[in-house]
Amino acid sequence: MRLAFWLLLVSASFILACTSDEPTGDPADTTRDTTSSSSEPTGNFDRLQGTWQDTEDTLYTWVFEDSNLTDYIEGQAVEASDFELVLACDAAQPNKAGDFIRSISEGDTLCYSIIRLNDDVLELTDREGEVRRFVRM
Repeated sequence: MRLAFWLLLVSASFILACTSDEPTGDPADTTRDTTSSSSEPTGNFDRLQGTWQDTEDTLYTWVFEDSNLTDYIEGQAVEASDFELVLACDAAQPNKAGDFIRSISEGDTLCYSIIRLNDDVLELTDREGEVRRFVRM
């Protein structure tokens, strides 16, 4: 009986040790588990730079230039704000490796969690859980 128990324990340990939590698929895809406590930089600040088109409303775009975020509708700028990446929406200090985009404009602060960010796709969720999807233009 003891031998069977030890064999079961060793087998289970081996199976668990061989399981990988690493993402599979496209290496450019930085989709990640946002509950991870990894402190390695994600490079999100550089990946965000450029023009992103909303997939639901194709007349709506966001342009990230340095630390500026400009909203456009039909090619016309409708709002400009500063943005910063933070480790959490209520974080005090900006962090270019952060997984949250905090935008501050005229006293309003918006915060989005980055769900997915790669060379082609930006997916965010706001504090109410609404998901926004963008593609790079």
